[in-house]
Amino acid sequence: MTAEPVVSCCEIEIGSPLFEGELRLRDEVLRKPLGRPSSAGERERDLLGRHFVALASNEVIGCIGLYPEGAAARLRHLAVAPRVRRKGVGRRLVAFAESSGAEARVARLEVEARTDALPFYEACGYVAEGDVFIRHGVPHRLMRKSLTQGEGA
Repeated sequence: MTAEPVVSCCEIEIGSPLFEGELRLRDEVLRKPLGRPSSAGERERDLLGRHFVALASNEVIGCIGLYPEGAAARLRHLAVAPRVRRKGVGRRLVAFAESSGAEARVARLEVEARTDALPFYEACGYVAEGDVFIRHGVPHRLMRKSLTQGEGA
């Protein structure tokens, strides 16, 4: 049985060595399988968000971004290194981003989830809304979660 990685989550700065690790992981997990390299537009959008990574032995093994949009925020580019998938890294990152969003008084989080990731986000408390749509050639659905008591998704 493989040992669980010792994981810590933290917010990182754009341009830091950990951010470079985030970019490499995003490219490996999210972009290369689609034949879609990173773009200058994505780098500009990165400036608008907060970036969080999961670390094991000072190596970036997961990442997620939180992008404010008024009282809501959008989660983007959740990626987990293949060798540590299904070990709770993604859940820890989502929870860390949610906690950071709640501290910043974000009322609701949204994510455009790939349809194969819907069960993961549902397990994290997100609710799918609307129809399936295609983004970058991949089917997605909008999902939402309230971070405030008494507010619907």
